[in-house]
Amino acid sequence: MTTAPRNFRLVVLAMHRFDDHDDHHATVNSRQLDEIVDILDPHHYVPLSADWRNMAGEGDHLYWTLTVDDGLASDWRLAEFCDARGLKLTTFVSPQLVGRPGYLSWYEIGNLQRCGHLIGSHGLNHIRLGNLGQAELQREILESKSQLEDRLGVTVTKFAYPGGVQNWRVRRAVLQAGYFEAFSTTQCLVHEHGPRLAIPRITLQANSSRQVIMDQLKRRRLGIGEHLLREPVRLAKQTYARAKGIY
Repeated sequence: MTTAPRNFRLVVLAMHRFDDHDDHHATVNSRQLDEIVDILDPHHYVPLSADWRNMAGEGDHLYWTLTVDDGLASDWRLAEFCDARGLKLTTFVSPQLVGRPGYLSWYEIGNLQRCGHLIGSHGLNHIRLGNLGQAELQREILESKSQLEDRLGVTVTKFAYPGGVQNWRVRRAVLQAGYFEAFSTTQCLVHEHGPRLAIPRITLQANSSRQVIMDQLKRRRLGIGEHLLREPVRLAKQTYARAKGIY
């Protein structure tokens, strides 16, 4: 596994909808994204695909990447936006929603992958996982991975928690299912020692301003990890050997 540079910082941006003619509260348009690129570039943040294992170990240690949840049809337009700017996108999809009205088809998801964009899991049915029984929790996490891998012919290593809801049970299930990274909705930057199963993201919406990004870039410390210290000691003992370098 590649080790992040000592001064490594990563801005992970999260979106749900992309459209220049939609007034939905979760919709981000091309003007907003261009403004964000203009903010990050002068601060020497380099665009990076969310495949952390391919991070450069030398040179620039400031990166940013773009993710989008739910697998909506607008993801295709977002991918075209990224392609035109030399960026790569990570799309988190729920297999049971694929092909429904307003969502990507399997053909479109396959094309995204062939164009170099990454596909991750967003659970089988896009339901919040925190209060599920163990059998249903495992089904949501395992079957989504299995269906995506069968359809796409690749190993799926990334997971995004639906609604950002996760706890120690959910993270353990994600780890045991074979995912390498999982993304939350904690609003802060990623530093070199951040937990790989609770990766924070900055969520962009229609009312997101330039100041939101500027404020995050100025933060020296990230506010995650404290909740992990309150997890049961039993989980730490059970997963230490496998989770070393991940949590």
